[in-house]
Amino acid sequence: MLASTWSAGTAVGGRKEALLRELGNKSIHQRLSIAVSCSVPPSAFQAAERRASFKACSTSSRSCNDSASTSLRQQEAQAIPTLWQCHRRGLLLGAAGLLGLSLHTPAKASKLPPAFDRAWEKIGGGPADLYFPDEFLGIWSVESTLTSIKLPLGPDFVPDPKVVKRAEDEDMNRNVRYQVAFIRNGQGRVITDRRYNTLSLLDYYLGHGKMSNSDIAWSAADPNLLSMTLPGGLDVTTRVTRRSENESPPDRLDTSEYFQQTYVAPGRLEPKVKASQCFTKYKWRDLDAAKRQSGPQIVATQVVSDYLTPYDGEMKMMRSNSQPVVVYSYRMRFWRDPTTAPSSA
Repeated sequence: MLASTWSAGTAVGGRKEALLRELGNKSIHQRLSIAVSCSVPPSAFQAAERRASFKACSTSSRSCNDSASTSLRQQEAQAIPTLWQCHRRGLLLGAAGLLGLSLHTPAKASKLPPAFDRAWEKIGGGPADLYFPDEFLGIWSVESTLTSIKLPLGPDFVPDPKVVKRAEDEDMNRNVRYQVAFIRNGQGRVITDRRYNTLSLLDYYLGHGKMSNSDIAWSAADPNLLSMTLPGGLDVTTRVTRRSENESPPDRLDTSEYFQQTYVAPGRLEPKVKASQCFTKYKWRDLDAAKRQSGPQIVATQVVSDYLTPYDGEMKMMRSNSQPVVVYSYRMRFWRDPTTAPSSA
């Protein structure tokens, strides 16, 4: 789900054989989504048009029925990225033009001035990034588990039923372990290290050393864009289109990101585009309390929702009425990695 963010992507879990077969099974896609678009990388790549794709995240020990999370979800429901509608698409294309970026080709991350952060918020993008408490700074060992898969509109609206079936058969209730990192950006605020988290999941699925930091273009100064080229030549670009967060002191945080992923395969004239949301609820405690109870320092629940785009059929997309067609739920637990030290961007 990457997210799993992002991802942090969503919970990791996916079929390694499928990834090796076509460099992109659903699970890996989900994980990467989380890693890239969310704070943690526990979702895996989705079979992005025969390759890879990303997912999203969501975290918390509380039920999603909290008034705070309900409010956040209602706000986001009002603003589901109508990226696939002309007026929203025009807005995104206009913003991309100002940045010298393309929505259809992999773009290098660029360092943007604070003025862009303010512009991003004014056009409805929300915060310039997801911000976390200082307690999150550093590298964490994560255990992620896919706990449920739902099809809100039924199987007829699922673009790739085989991906869902594979996740049900091979990922459900499977514990996946990997690492995620939180760093400080140029303003000194704690954010997720989307490059590190993406690479962590790629190491898990492809094998250690198959890719390196230089293969992934991302900057903490421009966190909304990440691009990379996978073995075999598949170019994957992830762009955050909207985000929000709601903190409930002293120990809870809800985050949400909508993002699009573009896949450009060798020999294919047109790119494949995916649209997802990553909603995560976090709850944390201090290290001493975690040690006393022999448990994780952070717990999270994550919900990654996939939406249809025109690439899945325009009539079917319109019939879906901006509702998710596949929803993955994950449970995550974070332990501080004693072998690593906090880092900065």
